[in-house]
Amino acid sequence: MGFCSGLSKFVHYIFDTIIFIIGAVMMSLSIYLLASNYEGFVEEWWVWVAVFAGAFLMVAAIIGCIAANSKNKLILWLYGIIPALVLILFLIAAIGASVYFSYTDRLADKSASELNTLDTDSNTYDVYDDIREVYGKLWDDQNCNVTCSVNSISTVDCGDAVCDDGKVEDWMNDWIEDASSGISGSSFELCRELSIDAKGIDGSVSAATGWCASNTAVISDANDWTLGFMIAFWVICGFLVIVLIANCILIRRRSKGLVLMMISVILQLFNFEFPPLPMGCCNFFSKLVHYVMDTIIFLMGCGILAVSIYLLASDFDGFVDEWWVWVALAGGIVLMVGGILGCIGTKMGGKCILAVYGILPGVMFVLILAGAISASVYLSYTNDLSDKSPAELNTLDNGSNAFEVYDHIREAYGDLWTDKSCDVNCTVTSLSTLECGEVTCDDGTVEDWMNDWIEDGAPRVSAPSFETCRVLALGADGIGLSVSAATGWCASNTAVIDDVNDWALGVMIALWVVAGVLMLLLIVNCVLLKQKEKEKSRGVVIAPTNANTPADADAFVGTPENVNRENPATAV
Repeated sequence: MGFCSGLSKFVHYIFDTIIFIIGAVMMSLSIYLLASNYEGFVEEWWVWVAVFAGAFLMVAAIIGCIAANSKNKLILWLYGIIPALVLILFLIAAIGASVYFSYTDRLADKSASELNTLDTDSNTYDVYDDIREVYGKLWDDQNCNVTCSVNSISTVDCGDAVCDDGKVEDWMNDWIEDASSGISGSSFELCRELSIDAKGIDGSVSAATGWCASNTAVISDANDWTLGFMIAFWVICGFLVIVLIANCILIRRRSKGLVLMMISVILQLFNFEFPPLPMGCCNFFSKLVHYVMDTIIFLMGCGILAVSIYLLASDFDGFVDEWWVWVALAGGIVLMVGGILGCIGTKMGGKCILAVYGILPGVMFVLILAGAISASVYLSYTNDLSDKSPAELNTLDNGSNAFEVYDHIREAYGDLWTDKSCDVNCTVTSLSTLECGEVTCDDGTVEDWMNDWIEDGAPRVSAPSFETCRVLALGADGIGLSVSAATGWCASNTAVIDDVNDWALGVMIALWVVAGVLMLLLIVNCVLLKQKEKEKSRGVVIAPTNANTPADADAFVGTPENVNRENPATAV
């Protein structure tokens, strides 16, 4: 078995196992939803679709393992068609989840008062209304009840929610506990007035009370679930692409490439010049993938280089250590050069260039993979912080990793605030809410950022939380003894953390995407190297000699011209 074929079978087994596990998990969760009381958040027919999809993935993975082991042409082609169909379905689902996530993410960034002012004709409001409707139906189905009141300092106090199902009751209490401390009395009352006749609530004062005391927390969790589904769908799409490539490698010797012929005819209609059909399906597809992925890597390098130069030339580097920016700049250049080298290697087909380009993505893959894992760990902490209210941020354990990340963000904010000589005044109103004036800074762009953060964050902060935060922030790294910096931070910390969480998410996704692209490049590079070896071996001949005659030295030269005509050569 050749190296490339062996690697393809290995990749086949690995990803078939992963797909089987994903199918098993999907099927298990779906059955759990059907057997539990959580199906209120998901339409039942969607759960049944998920059950069959999970079973289908498990069966497809088993067929894939059988195909990789037997290398039966019919089974391999069948397994080539199944993942292609599944890929199309998951690609549609991934795009749909991405669009839906864009709306839930927008809602998750809004305060309770901003949710009350949503445009009822917008798509964002439609998503908000859907989440509220599902919440109301679950509340009604489980006969939940809760009592909330506005206290003397215009904040919301709620008792324990009571439901027929203990698990649902725990969910409701967790949501109310997370959200109610950041909701002002006026926002709470307005929300109840707007929600009382909404779908799902249907005139239930209790359901409207529960929703308005917890809507920001519910939306935050819905956003996290949507993000999880979106990432899962895109990851499955990536797995299926890799399986299709590995499958192509396994059947390359047994197929003339009907799909290739169709693709080639279509491309020729548009006057695209691609490698000719005799090259074979696998080699053609590998080169095509190489060109596409090299272009993507080059564009990624350009983007990283541009952002790095922008950070070095602007005033936003306070949130990023400068040496990290220089590392990113160098990484962008390496990606650009790597993309160009990859295209040259693919075009020329030079074995040396392809070998060098095989080593370069390998080293980069290891580094990017380490960065992606680190970014994932960092995101877990920023995501945990973004789910907390201002009051909860004040009670973080100083010895925890989450507090270290919080302290790092606060330090970066304070350094930027001090470097740009920013200033702001905030006061507590008679309703115990926070009112802040305009932030002034030496730099206009930084000033806009600071004002946006305070505008987004101040409505979420209660007076007691604000004062406690200022006491804790004074003397901290980055803030020092600056009352102005402590005021700005405590009036906007939740908004700042939300943006940092979004940046961390973007970096994490980008790193995993780059890692996936590099893995694909390693696979297709292997195919091209193997093809070069096969082409070279086809030109080598061995001329057998007669045992009764002396051997002619020239008869063993690996070219047909040097073979004795009376002793035909046998090609290798």
